[in-house]
Amino acid sequence: MASNRNYAVVPQTPTAPGYAPIPINQQAVNAAVLPAQQYITLAAETVILNPAVSKPTALVPLVLAVPSKALLQGQPFELLVSGDIFVGGATPTALLKLYSGTSMTLGSNLLLAATAAAALTTTNNPFFFRAQLIGSTGTGKIVGSFKSVFGATLGAEAALAAPIPNVNFNNDPVANFLLTITPGNANANSSITLYEFAVNF
Repeated sequence: MASNRNYAVVPQTPTAPGYAPIPINQQAVNAAVLPAQQYITLAAETVILNPAVSKPTALVPLVLAVPSKALLQGQPFELLVSGDIFVGGATPTALLKLYSGTSMTLGSNLLLAATAAAALTTTNNPFFFRAQLIGSTGTGKIVGSFKSVFGATLGAEAALAAPIPNVNFNNDPVANFLLTITPGNANANSSITLYEFAVNF
């Protein structure tokens, strides 16, 4: 499969005047720089933030925006996430969720995938998540499956929890994705380092 990775983030809000996706790892105003570390100190679902624009008074999620591309329509493509995670405390666990949307209010987004709570070691753990997706304007949806690896824990492949509805590949962006992480313990030293959040096709 040909590889052309489109990294893109939402600058402030997708409804802002002059909105346009900004490539990650390129020099640009509000471009997100990966790798990026985020502390996850609470035992609660936590949105992965855009480190380039997030401030204590204005938190912005890290959003992967899939641009309008004719070659994506009707063709399988992959959404890839990779990084390291450390969860402090006894018997550490973590689970990752993928949403369709752009909101810090998770109920305003559509849950697409949730890994099982994976058992971690008490040191830093590598992880990856991969969703295989396909959609078209004709069907008006994106469907697919996902699987994951957290440390030594392999997650079984499963279908997306729901299709992304109202899809039009002439729109820009076609779809937006964001991530959350839920550590099993509350610990001041717990953190996640994200190396990749990308679409591969």
